[in-house]
Amino acid sequence: MRCGNRNVKLMRIISLLIVITCVVVVIAALFVRKNITSSKLAEQKFGELARDYYENDFYKRFIRDHVADKNEKDLGQYFEKYTQMGFSPVKLRKLLDYSERNNKDMKKYFEHEKFSCDTNGSYVIIKPKAPFGAKDYELKSALSCKEG
Repeated sequence: MRCGNRNVKLMRIISLLIVITCVVVVIAALFVRKNITSSKLAEQKFGELARDYYENDFYKRFIRDHVADKNEKDLGQYFEKYTQMGFSPVKLRKLLDYSERNNKDMKKYFEHEKFSCDTNGSYVIIKPKAPFGAKDYELKSALSCKEG
């Protein structure tokens, strides 16, 4: 009989540990999901769109249109006046539409059930930094979104 009681107690302890582990996992999952809000995700995707736009589109066009010698190493003379104020603000609407491959699939992060961003009121200002390469810049974004 004693051997049977030990097995029952051991099974109860193991069952209790499994239940406690499951509860901890569920609570942790809810906590993690709570921290990834729609607005945080929208801010992250807004930054990704702005970086893609500057590095793969705007920078190349700026060099093509403003730099006489494409092999020139000193780009400071062309970018210097934009280091303080930055280039003209780029609206979210433009970031979603600027390329042939389009970023329409990214729109879901800015407009869905109970969450929407103003595509005309949300913008990013890109400020180039020395040595003025395609990845040498700073982003200052203003994302205007509403939840609810």
